[in-house]
Amino acid sequence: MSNYPPGAEKDPNAPYNQTTPPERDFDILVCTSLSKSTYITTDKYCKNEWKDCNIEDGEKVVTGGEEVTVEPEELKESYLREEYTIPQLLECLKELVEERLKHDCTYGEIKKMHKILESLKGWIEDEFDVMQE
Repeated sequence: MSNYPPGAEKDPNAPYNQTTPPERDFDILVCTSLSKSTYITTDKYCKNEWKDCNIEDGEKVVTGGEEVTVEPEELKESYLREEYTIPQLLECLKELVEERLKHDCTYGEIKKMHKILESLKGWIEDEFDVMQE
């Protein structure tokens, strides 16, 4: 005698008669866009001062200011001197994880470290840009 409801033992639509398809691998492409605001230091910039005169309510009003710009190539070069790029950070992480694996780790830590190392493989920098805000 079975535990199936009456008439359901051979029913292919019954949930307990459903089969799970085997897992398969699929090729995918992961695209991620990251950004951050930071500061750079450079003495290679252009400074443009300006003044503007207007008449408001019958009075002369003088305003002024300055605009300071840095050439895009200098922005990039300064950033590269002062900070790590994402690919450089990934390489640093890889080195740190590999070093950590040389020491005593629990099974869970080892599993996590190997997953990190596997996830670090294959990243390609498609684009790198630095712009003035």
